[in-house]
Amino acid sequence: ALQVAAALDPHITRARIYETNATAPPEALQGYLLACREDGFHAARRRLRELLDKFGLAGTDMVNQLHRELYNSEFLSEAAKLDLTELMAEIDFRLVEGGGEELQLDAMTARICQALKI
Repeated sequence: ALQVAAALDPHITRARIYETNATAPPEALQGYLLACREDGFHAARRRLRELLDKFGLAGTDMVNQLHRELYNSEFLSEAAKLDLTELMAEIDFRLVEGGGEELQLDAMTARICQALKI
């Protein structure tokens, strides 16, 4: 990751490393979860598309990174984390089995929005 970032720009930044490593930074993933909770489906879906495009994430990468970040989310209850873990396992399975990426990620976003509705 460092070599790729350095090849693009000799001034290496944390953001550049994330962009060249197909990894979204934790704060971006937290922003997506917050958008699901506070802004609703359409805003969260836009945030998801921005993450996928900016960081070059595949659907399974997004699901796995988001799952890892769940446990750092202080605004989520234990019950919500458990429900979302089950959801992400289901979406990951469907993606691996050949489910359409856009539809599966939209379904995940919709279900996260429903689960986090206050």
